[in-house]
Amino acid sequence: MILDPYYPGHVIALDIKKKRLLACVIRSEDSMSHPGLTRDFNVSVEGFNQMAAWCQSLNPSIVALEGRGVHWVTLYRKLHSYGLEVLVVDHNDVKRFPSRDNNPSDCYRLAFLTRFGMLDSCKVPPPEIMDIQTLTLYRKEVLLNLSTAKNLVKSVLTEVGIRIGEVVKDLNGPTYRKMVWGFINGATPEEALQLAGNSFKGDRAQALEALSGDLSPIRRTTLKEMVQNIERFEEQVARLESHIIKAVQPYQEELQFLRNITTLGEKEVALVVAELGPELLGIVDLEALSDAIDQVLGYRRRN
Repeated sequence: MILDPYYPGHVIALDIKKKRLLACVIRSEDSMSHPGLTRDFNVSVEGFNQMAAWCQSLNPSIVALEGRGVHWVTLYRKLHSYGLEVLVVDHNDVKRFPSRDNNPSDCYRLAFLTRFGMLDSCKVPPPEIMDIQTLTLYRKEVLLNLSTAKNLVKSVLTEVGIRIGEVVKDLNGPTYRKMVWGFINGATPEEALQLAGNSFKGDRAQALEALSGDLSPIRRTTLKEMVQNIERFEEQVARLESHIIKAVQPYQEELQFLRNITTLGEKEVALVVAELGPELLGIVDLEALSDAIDQVLGYRRRN
């Protein structure tokens, strides 16, 4: 049985070892039984530059590598910078196929499978989007810390019988924060209830009971440190979101696409573009697009 190559030109595969980088090229004129040509490079900045230049000199149809280990992102970025088309594949996908007897190396097997289109491409964004995603990833970490800090404040208050959540519904809103600061500064239950203002619509006696508790000076000090930490996290999130909005400005086509078909605000639009990048324009199914947006923004679909 003779297979037609999926990539008719030269195909290069890279196998990243601990101390060396092995490259294997199967040329367009090579037969299926040809073992391919291999070359070694050092795992170093100079070695990566030499590898990329060598690949570029062969003008391949594709360069394939597995998306695992600590070096693949560096290789991916380097190959992109040399204008090469890169295919990143899953290691487990490659392992589904046995090695050929005349060349058992993972590098040759990857080149052979790639040549005949037998591997699926992993979804890897362009290097520029990968850079922006360092901002979105760090934002998620800060938001996680922020959520933990807010829960700790609620826990410290609840332990002494102060249940602000029974008076105001939005525990992330300005009224809740104002009331917490009131208790930190020594407010009585009556004074704290006055801080709720128009946000409180319930029974006054029940509200005063929910706000009554024995908040010691040490707990006030603890709460003050906690709330100040929360505000630092919030400022950090705001800065990161500002950086993200600025970073995605080159992707005007993607930004405008989302503005045209959604009611998302500018921040949410920027976050979606930062996560999906140019891939966004390839999603033609509106249901799939909606799911992707929900996943990025952490929304839960309501049935």
